[in-house]
Amino acid sequence: VAAADFAAAAAAAAESWKRRDERKARELSWLVRSTSHLLGDEALSLDGGRSLPPPGSLSRESIRTASAVMRAWARRRSPLVVERLILRINEERAGGNRHARLRTAHYNSLLEAWCRCTALSAESKSSVGERNGVEPGAALRRAAQIMDEMESRGDEGGDGDIGDGINDDGASAAAPNARSYNILLKALVKSSEGEGESGSLRIAEELLRRAQSRGAVNVRSYNLLLSELSRRGEAERAEALLRDMQRRFLSAESGDDAIHDEFPTRGAAVAVVVAPDVNTYNQVIAAWSKSGARDAARRAQAVFDEFFANATSTNSTTTTSKVVRPDAETFHTLMGCWHRSGEGGTAARRRIEDLFDLMVDSYESGNADAKPDVAAINTVLSALTRNVGGGSADAVLEKVRHIFDRSNNEYGVRPDTLTYNLVLKATAAARDPDAVEQAMDILYEMEGRALPSRNAAGGDDAVEDDTSCVPDAFTYTTVIDILSKSDVPRKGRRAESVLGRMEALAREMPPPGRYRARGASSSSSSANPLAPAPTAQVYNALLNCWASSSPRERGPAARRAEATLKRMEACAVAGNDDARPNVRSYNTVLKCLSRCGGGGGGGNGPGETNRGRRSPARRALALLDRMERTGRSAGPPERRRLGSDVGAEGASGISGSAEEGHGGGVAAAAAAVVVVVPDAYSYTTVIHAFARSAEPNKALQAQKVLLRMVESYGRGNDAARPNAYAFNACLNACAFTSSPRERMDAFLIAVSTVLLLQKFDVQPDSTTYGTFLRICSRLIPADDDLRRQSLVRVIFGRCAAEGQVSDMVMEQLAFAADPDVYEELIGRRVGEGARLEQLPSEWRRNVKGRRRAPR
Repeated sequence: VAAADFAAAAAAAAESWKRRDERKARELSWLVRSTSHLLGDEALSLDGGRSLPPPGSLSRESIRTASAVMRAWARRRSPLVVERLILRINEERAGGNRHARLRTAHYNSLLEAWCRCTALSAESKSSVGERNGVEPGAALRRAAQIMDEMESRGDEGGDGDIGDGINDDGASAAAPNARSYNILLKALVKSSEGEGESGSLRIAEELLRRAQSRGAVNVRSYNLLLSELSRRGEAERAEALLRDMQRRFLSAESGDDAIHDEFPTRGAAVAVVVAPDVNTYNQVIAAWSKSGARDAARRAQAVFDEFFANATSTNSTTTTSKVVRPDAETFHTLMGCWHRSGEGGTAARRRIEDLFDLMVDSYESGNADAKPDVAAINTVLSALTRNVGGGSADAVLEKVRHIFDRSNNEYGVRPDTLTYNLVLKATAAARDPDAVEQAMDILYEMEGRALPSRNAAGGDDAVEDDTSCVPDAFTYTTVIDILSKSDVPRKGRRAESVLGRMEALAREMPPPGRYRARGASSSSSSANPLAPAPTAQVYNALLNCWASSSPRERGPAARRAEATLKRMEACAVAGNDDARPNVRSYNTVLKCLSRCGGGGGGGNGPGETNRGRRSPARRALALLDRMERTGRSAGPPERRRLGSDVGAEGASGISGSAEEGHGGGVAAAAAAVVVVVPDAYSYTTVIHAFARSAEPNKALQAQKVLLRMVESYGRGNDAARPNAYAFNACLNACAFTSSPRERMDAFLIAVSTVLLLQKFDVQPDSTTYGTFLRICSRLIPADDDLRRQSLVRVIFGRCAAEGQVSDMVMEQLAFAADPDVYEELIGRRVGEGARLEQLPSEWRRNVKGRRRAPR
């Protein structure tokens, strides 16, 4: 039954297309026959070469048909045919046919035909007039010439030639009207000619003044010019035009005759005043929004306040025009202006919330045009979720949910992809214990709307997919991030299932505009460009989820992260640039490996795990090797300074053994197209991997990685500049050296690390001093206590002098110093529990909160 209904729907659609094609064919056939009848052999002459009727012999009905024929050719951008038809009417007039009379409507068709030739084709970015052999600049000039001569003949009155022998029967019959000027105004403001003051915009302003002088102007005339001023962000000129409209209108309302004296009398022309409409105000507000001016939001707000006050004033008793009121576009344009303004985040957000409340009040008071739409909803949600975090995140989430629910239930607004994404963003920032389930519910709802057949429990009817809310890369990235921050079990596996849903949706979505029967699947041969495809951001979110796994899952999580990276590299080899791994991808895998330590499924033997695989630290080092090799193949140091932004151009393949989990062919191919340059985080994370491992000589291994970091920076990789985090990680590897045979070497490495730190002008922090005190207590033999206590005095003295005494320093001092030395340095005995607050404030003046290594 579903297949039959689908076939019926497809047949109905095909029949509709067939009827439309037949209608177009009939119209074209009529047009050709009518033109041939009017122009005879000079046209297409489908009547077997029939001769042209003599001038003056066309019937009244044929001449009346000529107007429709002109309009049809104008829509087809054929101005030369329209000119020939006008000439034919003039010939009829000259031949004594009293029914042949050229009117303004005929010349409007001619203007429209020439002006349509200046429009740009969206497909080819070239003029559509060029297809008919008409150069767009010449078309616009010809249209302006026709307008000039229409005005001239209208001023003079009587008969006269209007360009190329086209005769006009008199000003009263063919003088330009508001539509004439609007046709040319529209072509001028949309023309690409002359972006400066001497270009089409200046000519359009002059043309509007000419229309005003003849009383041939309406509100569309102003709005056409305002639309171009708005597009260019010419807010001052746009508001000046609005003020001119208001001045003229108010003068007419008050009976002031001064407005009639501004222009000389032109025959029967009457000064016409036009009241601004809602589109007028919208264009001016949009012009301020696009102007980039520092006070743009406040200027736009002033225009809106004036507009709103006039619309709601009880004293408005105008008789020539109805009172116009702000509509949904007015509100969301002004809200967007505040959202993009340079005002403080809180102030702008409050303005937007107040505008949204005013919009709702206006709608509930009877202004149906102010009904909140999806653009307004998205703007207020975007303002609420900007820079959301901290203690305000929960309150913001509550507001976001309230607005989202009201928009759907009370205003009938169908949320789009951006709406759902903003709700997800607020959910990710809040500390809601049910965030994961709420995020998954939103994802299910979006997928269900984008692909109804996926969630259909049955049914016979054909359905069409809703492409306005297709989940995108941001959607899936945010859902996975919410999983990453949660405490749910096996969150890495759940994140992988979210990625699987994304890939399945891309396979199942049909091409846009096609109907699908419930339960029917999509053909894999026709991809939908709107279907979501995994990107590097989505994969990186999945990698981060693996990195945040619980300690019990870190070993398997690291292997899954390596497999995910391999998958990203395979995508890059296949030509999918959107999924190309970047330096963040590699750093997150390094983070997974560094967190395995010596256990957690990651292996605890010297260099190998119980399964015979290389330890996490060795795998991290191998991955760093690959990053360095591809970085060196990226070109000169000027390119390597770009870090993660270095492209694949100029990269060459590398040879050698591949890291475990990456086949030799895939690794070599990936090296040719994936170019990443390790940064400071990359090196620091590998050092941490060794510090947490059970590798033999791990202090030496950590120092080697640190020296490689120094070398990379020396070759021009600015992203690898050594910092305090890297030096502290190396010191930590020394501090946790447990083998008695390696302790002396580890102590010497620690000393050389401190000297290297001073060479790079890196300021030691509280972690540096606390770690070195731990080194003193763990690595200096007990029988060399005199040297240990002497070194403890020097280290703590420098630490206090630089204001870096922290809780960690005090804790390690208690282990490293003898009781007498501790009392000498602190002024209290070890057991008296000296607190940090009891120490001199200058000792801890530079202590900062616990910092994480930069990403």
